[in-house]
Amino acid sequence: MKTRLHLWLATQSTAFRLAASYFVILLAICSVFSFYLYQLSVGQLQEQLRHQYARIYSGPIQLAPLFGSIKQPDIEGELDDGKRQLLANLAEFDLIVLALGSVFSYALAKRTVKPIEEALAAQKRFASDASHELRTPLTAMKTEIEVALRSRSLALPEAKSLLQSNLEEVDALERLTRHLLQLARTEANGVVMAPVSLQSVLTAARNRVESAAAAKPIQLELPKTELSVLGDKASLVEVVTILLDNAMKYSQPGQDVAVAASANQNDVSLTVTDHGIGIAEQDLPHIFERFFRADQSRTQTQTSGFGLGLAIAKNIVELHQGQLSAESEAGHGSTFTIRLPRAAERIT
Repeated sequence: MKTRLHLWLATQSTAFRLAASYFVILLAICSVFSFYLYQLSVGQLQEQLRHQYARIYSGPIQLAPLFGSIKQPDIEGELDDGKRQLLANLAEFDLIVLALGSVFSYALAKRTVKPIEEALAAQKRFASDASHELRTPLTAMKTEIEVALRSRSLALPEAKSLLQSNLEEVDALERLTRHLLQLARTEANGVVMAPVSLQSVLTAARNRVESAAAAKPIQLELPKTELSVLGDKASLVEVVTILLDNAMKYSQPGQDVAVAASANQNDVSLTVTDHGIGIAEQDLPHIFERFFRADQSRTQTQTSGFGLGLAIAKNIVELHQGQLSAESEAGHGSTFTIRLPRAAERIT
């Protein structure tokens, strides 16, 4: 709660400072504009008064006696009155502009700060979640080692079991670290777009998951396609690997995972479909969030993971100006669809 309050106060302070900067700029513009308009208007007023009285007193000679008793006009006095009225009008106009501008400046500042606020909140949430996920396997390892060290009769089989358990936790930490680095790398460096053969992407991804598919066992049905997309091959292989691994993870032994490809004039669509336990309706909108795991709908599989895979996949696809979506029904499997820009040329 204190962290959220501190973040809110920090963003509000930033918004006010930014709004003040906008206001100062607007004030400077109004001042320069008013000064220029005042000088221009005074000059025009002075010139008009001179021309007006020059016409009156330069009339025919026979009319001169009629004006003999007329008092010499006070041009300077009328000019001063005109200046005062002009200053009053300009001041009123500037006050209205500055009042409206201050409101607009604050609204613009809030809009400018909002993405920064969201990024900071996401960063804090990400750091908190990552710390939690890192702490879990470390705590498990520490507990097991402490219990083993206190035992006075630790047998070799028990020691081997302990080492095996710790090795599994180390593997989990390694996977988490790799995923975190992948997220940071793709967000920092982006991707280099180039024509890539979709078939080569599918083949490379299948090679990565073949051993896991054979161990379960699960049959992978991959299409033969000549389609090509715009993107970075290594990143696209990572995306397809994540989706295949995710599909196998939540499928029962003997169930198939099917991949299909199609295209229109501008896009290529790739679908990965499994016939596993599916995703609960309430979990579906959150599956691409970092560290989210649909535990309620998937506890029966007892799978391990950190909830980063789908977040990484979506991040990579969006960096390719593509879309990643999911359709699922609990108990009837899931279908993930990738849409990517189609390459103009075919890659062989």
